Amino acid sequence: METKEFLNKWVFCIHLYWKDEFQEINNLYLVEKEFQNFVKDNRTQTLYKCVAIENDYLVLQSKKFMLKVKKEGIKKILSQPTFQWEDMIQEIERPEIMGKIEDVIWHEKNSDFLYYITTIDGKKKSRQYKAHELKKLA
Repeated sequence: METKEFLNKWVFCIHLYWKDEFQEINNLYLVEKEFQNFVKDNRTQTLYKCVAIENDYLVLQSKKFMLKVKKEGIKKILSQPTFQWEDMIQEIERPEIMGKIEDVIWHEKNSDFLYYITTIDGKKKSRQYKAHELKKLA
């Protein structure tokens, strides 16, 4: 797959770095040098939107940070999620629950997006929502 085919697509990355007493995953060679320490020192996500291409790297954006990763670090190109960060939503079954999309994750086993919300009063819900459980507010 050519690098340009990733542009403006949602992607699921391989784990770039993880180390604990049981295992070590080290794919830092796929991360641009200036971002390697950040990835090593912070638990990074696996879901991003490819917002640009610079040289041999894809510029990947999550809600909170940006990385530059080689295309070999991408496990899968995903469809567009129903909701994106900061979208205002309402729970369908309980319409009194309204808020914004706090985070979007990809559930690899179920091949589906899951959403975390923060309610209007600022409470972060620990529940993961599926798209059919929410509706977007205008």
